[in-house]
Amino acid sequence: MSDIHTIKNLLNFFPYIKEETWYMLVIGIVVYTIYIAYLIIFEQYYKTQNIILKSLEKKSIWEALNNLPIEDIHFFERLSFIIRSHLEDSEQVPLATKKTSWDIRQEQISHEWKEILDVCSYYEYTNERANNEQKMKIIERLRRSI
Repeated sequence: MSDIHTIKNLLNFFPYIKEETWYMLVIGIVVYTIYIAYLIIFEQYYKTQNIILKSLEKKSIWEALNNLPIEDIHFFERLSFIIRSHLEDSEQVPLATKKTSWDIRQEQISHEWKEILDVCSYYEYTNERANNEQKMKIIERLRRSI
């Protein structure tokens, strides 16, 4: 019976809460919602990266390039990750999979690799879509530079 009285007392207390307190509650709810959205996006990103990592653990860069689907929506994201993991595995750039393309540009790698990473970043972050011919040319440039 005391639970009912507690709830009743809380409901009677609501009109006496100051306006600033309500603002703080709303801000807290908004921040909490943003935090939950961030966690969901963060989890999805790491699931994608782990799927790519698991598929790359047993494959060389040649096999990864041969198995890369050209029609994939995330083609450039996957290609960029394949390049970064190759740079990390070959010990040219330590922790390359964790670095941004700008950080990798500062490292001592070939000009061709930098250009391909720039193209991947460009298509990843713009609304432009590359056709299959452009994607094949990028893969051929990458194969020639390996």
